[in-house]
Amino acid sequence: MRNWRYFETCHTCEDVKARYKELAKKLHPDCGGDAESFKAMSAEYERAFEAFKNIHVNAEGEQYEKQNTESADIFKNIIDKIIHFEGVKIEIIGSWIWLSGSTMLYKDEIKTAGFWWSKSKRAWYYNGSDKKTTRRGRYSMNGLRAKWGYTEVETEEQKKLA
Repeated sequence: MRNWRYFETCHTCEDVKARYKELAKKLHPDCGGDAESFKAMSAEYERAFEAFKNIHVNAEGEQYEKQNTESADIFKNIIDKIIHFEGVKIEIIGSWIWLSGSTMLYKDEIKTAGFWWSKSKRAWYYNGSDKKTTRRGRYSMNGLRAKWGYTEVETEEQKKLA
């Protein structure tokens, strides 16, 4: 039995990543949270990520295992770099991060974080690799969401509007 405070409801790698993004928006000191809570959540995130890094779920809700060479620190550093972008929609689709919306203001920071631009989807993606991918399968964003499942993180901007 795991003694987790922040990630107790997570069952897959995607759940852990999505929950980290939600909590980072709430607990990060730059967003009104306190440093101690953020540090505790970050430490727990690393343990949760390691526990679930090879467990994923497809759009039909079926769990599967896939070897993942990504580390908790890589994902955490990516999220920390993009968490403050206003007007940017952040989605986890499968094990990739996609950014859309008002991204041109942050173009240089997004590139530095390791994202690539997809002209056909008009969105930035991060696939955990420093290489641009070219795939034969052509899916729209909705097609990707349907095939791999997705999680969209509610931003501070969206919370204020609600």
